Amino acid sequence: VSLYIFNHRIIKYIVLHKGGKDVSIVTNNLFKNVDTITVPLEKVKTTVARDQMKNFLPLKIQGKMFFYLVDGQGKFFNEQLFDYTVGKAKAW
Repeated sequence: VSLYIFNHRIIKYIVLHKGGKDVSIVTNNLFKNVDTITVPLEKVKTTVARDQMKNFLPLKIQGKMFFYLVDGQGKFFNEQLFDYTVGKAKAW
């Protein structure tokens, strides 16, 4: 059970929708099903800057328990866009 929960919290893709208001987060799943969460951009925040992360970047979604994890060894296709949108410090 704990392996499923941990694996479910690791982010595979982050997709910024056209217009920049919503973001979809695609997570891993043990049973090869895709699990996608689509939320408004203002409900997603990081607790650490991308350039200061060690192994994982914790990502918090408002209304969801616990953190989701972005792999630090993963590829950021547009680093500046990530920093300005998802990686931007927000207070709720």
